Amino acid sequence: MAKISRVSLEKIPKEALRNCAERAVRNAYQYIKDAKVLARNKSYGHAYALLVLSVEETAKAFACKERVEGRLDGEELKKFFISHESKQRFVFRDLIEEVNALTIMFYEPFLSKEAKGLIKRKQREVKRVDGVLDYSDFIKPEIVEISKQKDEILEQMRRLHKTMQNRKEIGLYVDFTSENKVISPEVIDKEETEMLLEYADSLYAIVHDIIFEDGIYYLT
Repeated sequence: MAKISRVSLEKIPKEALRNCAERAVRNAYQYIKDAKVLARNKSYGHAYALLVLSVEETAKAFACKERVEGRLDGEELKKFFISHESKQRFVFRDLIEEVNALTIMFYEPFLSKEAKGLIKRKQREVKRVDGVLDYSDFIKPEIVEISKQKDEILEQMRRLHKTMQNRKEIGLYVDFTSENKVISPEVIDKEETEMLLEYADSLYAIVHDIIFEDGIYYLT
């Protein structure tokens, strides 16, 4: 990667940042599509690695939007662009503090099976008025259950982001552990990959909606 100076980042015009956000979110979506193909062929390690890249590109799109709106300075943007860890942590910045209609999809992958079952049962009980289902009533059970588990789910997210970079490397390469044992992409299994796929999909959808509202990105 080319070296990026603070001065050059501070001089990037808003239109270029908007363009970066658009391209990054498109790239994130492509990584998800490619990962799904690999997962269908049981190449879970490689699929996992692409999903980590999707998370990073989605975060990059969001960071560019934050910079456009003046909520991210040049020094912060520089750290973000040169550090994988910064990209993976960035999604916690002012994005998921409130559980609402937009952010519930961010929490969904981490809900317990019991909570998911309870939500489905309660949603089936929501009454239609003149044949129309009120969306606010429909999502209310999900918001209630997520709010109950919010702290636990956020801790799961933090653990995921803490290990994500290392798991990406494992998903790509054959290597040795600290105990001199061989480790290869096959240790990444279907369950772990499906969890990250759901998470990457949710993150992409949220950031896409945020950027779309500003007219930066239109899904085609």
